[in-house]
Amino acid sequence: MKPMLLMERSHPRALSLSAGLLLATLMGGCQVVSGPWGRGQESDLPGFGEGVVYQGVLSIDGGDVPAALELIREGGRDVRGALQTSSGLMADGTGRIRGETLRLELTYGGDCPGRMLLEGEWDQSLGTFEGVLDASDCTGQSEGTFRFSAS
Repeated sequence: MKPMLLMERSHPRALSLSAGLLLATLMGGCQVVSGPWGRGQESDLPGFGEGVVYQGVLSIDGGDVPAALELIREGGRDVRGALQTSSGLMADGTGRIRGETLRLELTYGGDCPGRMLLEGEWDQSLGTFEGVLDASDCTGQSEGTFRFSAS
């Protein structure tokens, strides 16, 4: 069974409303960032503290879901993240940076609450954050990939 992440795509009204909110969020918050996550000092972490919104896609169970991911540095190597998909799913949580790898644990509510783990690496030359995801809720567990771009 697929987590609600993809099942919510079948609600056209929610999709159009959330797509508008997502577009407003992306248009108002995009910033270009630079620098690796952890090769240098904490000040080298890209955009943390300014609330950078990355645009991208979650690929899970054979489907792609457009999404936006906001990352905010909370101090040291700790970050807070907020994810919103075009299907209306909103999740938030915390994570930690080790080297160039970010591990972010998110939770979401609604009729079928669940959790999502994103673990990936920042590629400075491409300006991307990509890796694997694991999601589980009342419909079961799914695995997939993600890719977010800073520009």
